Formats: sequence, structure tokens, C-alpha cells
Amino acid sequence: MSAFKVIPKKKPVDPNVLAAFSAGAEAHQSIAVPIIEPLKTQERQTESLLFRLTKSDLDEFNFVFENTNVKSKQKLLEAIILEEIHHRAMAIKKAV
Repeated sequence: MSAFKVIPKKKPVDPNVLAAFSAGAEAHQSIAVPIIEPLKTQERQTESLLFRLTKSDLDEFNFVFENTNVKSKQKLLEAIILEEIHHRAMAIKKAV
């Protein structure tokens, strides 16, 4: 005798219910639905930029990444570099 008790996960399908479901499929009629264009969201276009670091700078960057709660190195770079770029751009615009 088996030590495991086998319990079916699903109840068997009632043949009458299955027949009623199948009959309804043949009565189905398609209707025309106008195609709605998807909303055009503001697409974020990106460009690649080669960013070189010395071994010591890369080690320091990796140290900062490992000791912060940022989920990706890309996000860390964006948080540090883009913030500084925005500050410098504002300073230049005020000076001009």
C-alpha cells in the first residue's frame, strides 16, 4: 500500500456544462471594433556615451555602488553625474 494519498487537483468536467459551452461558441458572432491608436507616450531617447575610468576610480565607484541602496550602476551614475550636470547648466545659463 502507498504511503501517499492521491487527491485530484481538479474536479472532473461535467459533460453537460462542456456541451453548453461548446454550443455557445458556434453562436458567437464577431463585431467590428475600431482600432484605437495607442497613446503616444513621451519616449525617452537615449544615446550611448563612453565613460572611461582608471582602475582606482573604477574601484572607488564600485565601492560606492556596493555600499548604497541603488539598484543599478546606471542609476547611480545618473544620480551623481546628471545632478551635477544640471547644476552646472543652470550656473552657465545664469552667467550668460
